[in-house]
Amino acid sequence: MIRTLLTSLCVAASLLSLACRSKPQASTVPEEPTAVTTGDAPSPDPNSVLFGDGDKITDRRVVESKYETLDGKRILWVKMDLVKVSVNVQDVIEYFDRRFVELPHLTDEKALADRLRSERDVREYRYDDFLPGEKDRLYFCVASLLEEGSFLMTLNDTGARVPRIIACKYSQIRGPMDGYAGRLFLLEDERELFRTMDRIY
Repeated sequence: MIRTLLTSLCVAASLLSLACRSKPQASTVPEEPTAVTTGDAPSPDPNSVLFGDGDKITDRRVVESKYETLDGKRILWVKMDLVKVSVNVQDVIEYFDRRFVELPHLTDEKALADRLRSERDVREYRYDDFLPGEKDRLYFCVASLLEEGSFLMTLNDTGARVPRIIACKYSQIRGPMDGYAGRLFLLEDERELFRTMDRIY
């Protein structure tokens, strides 16, 4: 009888041990959100991004325009709500050439650069005249040229030249796999010109 009791206790202890080992353990370390990028740039550190309803603004800086005039240059211009932005077509070509060296799979950008290079008789391009895929690539190109100061900008209502703008980065993470980051451009009076959505988490 004692042997049966001891055998029963051993079986019960074994089953209890097995149950404890198979039960999932709660982690004491919270999981960090995993950042997924949609572009070719690396994701920012998730810990550097603000959780909550408001966008976190970082890297705020004033950018001076390099151009007082683009006379004699081939230009690409984009009309926005507040301003007209003109960029030198040669700067656009050089931007796409640099991108293709760094990221050789971007054959569409190389094709666009080759087209702009070959159409030397075209002195002026209008952003709205490009195809949707080309417009997407030019949109991000113009954003990068604004960051470099390679632009000529005028106000739509007065035609006055805008000598400088404010360039920022913005981001927000609401939770794991739920957030975004991009670039934001403002006039000096804080009116928003436009923003890019560079990454979605």
